[in-house]
Amino acid sequence: MKRIFFAIILALPLVSAVSCSVAGQATMKPGANAPVYFAMEEMPDLLKCLPAPPVPGSDGFVYDSLRYEWGKEQRLNPAKAETVFRDALWQLDSVIAIFSEPFAE
Repeated sequence: MKRIFFAIILALPLVSAVSCSVAGQATMKPGANAPVYFAMEEMPDLLKCLPAPPVPGSDGFVYDSLRYEWGKEQRLNPAKAETVFRDALWQLDSVIAIFSEPFAE
């Protein structure tokens, strides 16, 4: 009973989000321009906001390289890969599987 109630509670936001996105797509005609929220002049200049990449040979560059290699090694771990694939699918079954462990009877 708890699982059914929990599944319904999880399904409501998913169903409403899908129905809202489908309803929004139905009103937009193909080829129509999307609404513009910012003019091009109002967009942030990311060259001013983001830092420059680390200089090759610096400590920051070595750290970035090591983190990149660490990430590549994590792809070879079957348990990590399973977690990544499970997290990439946001369907009702996968959401219930993720939250069933903390909320299990």
